[in-house]
Amino acid sequence: MSADVWALAAWLPVAATLMATANTALNLLTWPRGRLAPSGAPTPKISILIPARNEAVNIEASVRAAAASQPAPFEIIVCDDNSTDSTGELLAHLQAEIPTLRVIQGRPLTPGWVGKPHACHQLAEAARGELLLFIDADVRLAPDGVGRVLGLMTAHDAQVITAVPRQRTGSPMEELILPLLHLTYTAWLPLALIHSSPDPAFLAANGQILAFRRESYRWIGGFEAVRCEVVDDMAICRNAKRAGLKVVFADGGRSPSAACTAPPPRCGRASPRTSMRASARTPSPWWACLGSTSWRLSRLM
Repeated sequence: MSADVWALAAWLPVAATLMATANTALNLLTWPRGRLAPSGAPTPKISILIPARNEAVNIEASVRAAAASQPAPFEIIVCDDNSTDSTGELLAHLQAEIPTLRVIQGRPLTPGWVGKPHACHQLAEAARGELLLFIDADVRLAPDGVGRVLGLMTAHDAQVITAVPRQRTGSPMEELILPLLHLTYTAWLPLALIHSSPDPAFLAANGQILAFRRESYRWIGGFEAVRCEVVDDMAICRNAKRAGLKVVFADGGRSPSAACTAPPPRCGRASPRTSMRASARTPSPWWACLGSTSWRLSRLM
C-alpha cells in the first residue's frame, strides 16, 4: 500500500472520533427534554398501563409512584402476565388502597405472539383513557412524570412519546455497560431528526416509557401489528412514523427513573427489552470513554 493510503487509514479513526464527538455535543443541546404542559391546558384521561410478569421486587413501588404522579391518572391497569411469584398477592393488597388501580389476569400466550406485545395488547384493550402511557414495572414515575409526558406531546404536537429514564445502576459492570448502550444513539444518530424527519430510518425507541394518543395507537394497529416482534418498541414506533405520525424520543432523566435491580449477567440478557434500540451499529468497546463521558454530561445538562 502507498504512503497516502496508509496516511488516510491512520486518519479514519480520528475522523470518526471527531464526528461522533460533534454529534454527541449536538444531541446534548437538541435532545427533547420533559417539560410541564402550559397552565390551563386541557388534560386528557390518562391510562397508565403496566405489564408485569414475576415483578414482585418492583411492582409495588412502580404502582405507588404512578398513582402519585400528577396530573392524576384516570386509571392504572396492571396485566399480571401469569406470574409465578408474589406479584398477584401484592397487586391484590394495592387494589384495596388505590381506587384507580385495576388488575387484569393475562391470557395464555397466543401462538404467533411474543410475550410483552401480548401483555401490552391486553392492557390497551382494557384501557378507557385518551392517552395510553405504557411503562415497565421497574419504572418509577416522578411526581410530575405524567405532566412532563403531556408537556412533550403538547410542545411538539406529537402522537407518540418514547423516553429514556434515568438509570440507577448497582454495580461497576452496569456502570460500564450502560454508557455503551446509550452510545449507540448519542454518538451516531442526530436525535432531532427522529421527530423532525418523516423518514423511519431516523428512529430510536425505549419500551420502558411509551405514550400514545389513543386514536393514533388504533390507527397503526397497536401492539397487535407487532405481535411477533422481539424488539417491539422499535417496531411500533417505526409503524407510527411510516403512518405519518410524529414520534418524539425524549430525555426522561428529569422525571421518571428506572431501576436495574438484576445482577449484571441477567441484565445483559434482558437488554434487548430494557435498553435503547437505535438505527445505528453498536460501537466497539474502545468508545467506552466517550460513551461514559457523554452520558454523564447529558445527566448534568
